[in-house]
Amino acid sequence: MPQPQPEESSKLTDDDLAAERCDIVGMHGRGATTLETLVEIDKQVENSEDKIMGKIDKVSSELRDKQQTDHMYLNTRIQTVEENLSKKIDTQSEKIAQHFDKSIDKLDTKWDTKFVRIDKRVTGLEKWRWLIVGGGVVIMWIVIQFLSLSIRNWSNALSSVP
Repeated sequence: MPQPQPEESSKLTDDDLAAERCDIVGMHGRGATTLETLVEIDKQVENSEDKIMGKIDKVSSELRDKQQTDHMYLNTRIQTVEENLSKKIDTQSEKIAQHFDKSIDKLDTKWDTKFVRIDKRVTGLEKWRWLIVGGGVVIMWIVIQFLSLSIRNWSNALSSVP
């Protein structure tokens, strides 16, 4: 939003003040010594002072108005910037939250995949364990049968010896 420009004013410059003074002093400097001339000079001084004070009042009023306009413009800009920053922060927060959600989903997927692989490996190891335990039981049964047969044969052999 462009800043509004104040209307061109009748600004009171140092040149204006100097010109008014020269007019007054010029009349006095020409040798006017009569009472009417002094009264005339006094009236001109009063008129000049009134004009100068009028210009000063007008310029100060214009400056006050410009300052108020500038103040309102500045407040509007501050509010606009604040709203824009607030919107941008909200947008960035949403993007970050979405990114976190996607990252968490990816991690969940990876962990699920790893869990399935580990589960398959553990299941395979458990099968081997039960196969080995079962094989050990069978081997032990065979050994026990063999030993039992051997012990019976020894006992029969010992009992038949005279």
